[in-house]
Amino acid sequence: MKKKLIALSALSALTVGAALLMPGKRYRVKSKSSAPAPEGELTAETPRTVRELTPEEQSAGETAYVDFAFRLLSRALQDPATQNEPNRMLSPLSALMCLGMIANGAGGETKAQMERTLGLPVDGLNAWLCALYDKLPDDDDCRIALADSVWMKNTDNLAVKPEFLQTVADNYAAQAFAAPFDDSTVRAINEWCSRHTDGMIDEIIRKIDPGTLMFLINATLFDAKWQSEYEEKDIQQKPFHNADGTDTPVNLLRSEERTYLSGKGFTGFVKPYKGRRYAFVGLLPTDKNADVMQKAASLSGSDWRTMWDNRRGRTVRVGIPEFKSDFSVDLTETLKELGMTDAFSAMNADFTPMASCENANMFLGMVAQKTHVEVDRHGTKAAAVTYGMMMCNACAPSRIEYVILDRPFVYAIVDTESGLPLFVGAVTELK
Repeated sequence: MKKKLIALSALSALTVGAALLMPGKRYRVKSKSSAPAPEGELTAETPRTVRELTPEEQSAGETAYVDFAFRLLSRALQDPATQNEPNRMLSPLSALMCLGMIANGAGGETKAQMERTLGLPVDGLNAWLCALYDKLPDDDDCRIALADSVWMKNTDNLAVKPEFLQTVADNYAAQAFAAPFDDSTVRAINEWCSRHTDGMIDEIIRKIDPGTLMFLINATLFDAKWQSEYEEKDIQQKPFHNADGTDTPVNLLRSEERTYLSGKGFTGFVKPYKGRRYAFVGLLPTDKNADVMQKAASLSGSDWRTMWDNRRGRTVRVGIPEFKSDFSVDLTETLKELGMTDAFSAMNADFTPMASCENANMFLGMVAQKTHVEVDRHGTKAAAVTYGMMMCNACAPSRIEYVILDRPFVYAIVDTESGLPLFVGAVTELK
């Protein structure tokens, strides 16, 4: 079943004996896990560093996150490369985790631009993401899992800084892998992504560009059951009115909820998952003829906070269609538009705190994300993988081109305590 969606989805220590990763050598220290480490894996001994945030730090982090989430969504929805995609979904959480790792390896103006784009100094971002991770649920009824990894090419030309690996291990629990960057590495990266997304995202790359020296990857998984289960009488087959004027029969999940949202030309509702810490938010344009993609792109972090803060208790009769969606997007141009220009410049990028490559300058070749979401009578499963590809300027990257909700709508999966969106999406077509 095809659909039109936009979604955003809104998250130990490694010790290396030498800065230069020598080809063919295994790098391994004692693992926290009893499972054997894969070939070439550098595993962690110490846990993620978590400290208590002050109320000011917590508030600053939440504001930065929401602002980044909706700036990313707005730019990505307006990217010409995505205009033929009827359904689009992003995870700001996965993007921030990946970019946070990369920012720890940036220096000079490159680092300053990334900090302005992400909304926090790197140290503050690390602390806030660690605190967020520490509070994520992990049970059968509601689970959020984050995984991070750094993949390094086994070559004499690459010298990765042990201090960088230590930092991303301490703050992101990032695994590190030294690999040949051949077909076996393609399989290993895809298998890692599949394992950490419950098989929802089983491929992010098909080959590795010869100029690629590193991958920094985040995988984010959400899996939660509804607080109140649907009965058969609550499920009706109804038409979904697609943006192109056609109708598609869907299973519409009917329920009565208790929280109502409105503002910026939307009306909406909040439907909780088990434990009520996280919820599905459905937003329907009040104008039936509105372009839902343009409406979603017009939302700012301030708009979202205002709607969320002004939610109110009211009986809302709700309908949610069962749907699935996949989306892949190259975020490179989006991030440049948000101010991260030097990171992608072969001449101007400064990633010397991360690594160096012989007789060349390292730069960020591409940042891309792949997402998947499933909404049905049992609950919601969603996954995202975001990866950054580090290259040297001896070889440039090849561009990769890629409140009854019975009509186009916007949705989100949010933390009900803070209002932070883990995923935000819009549906315009179900076929």
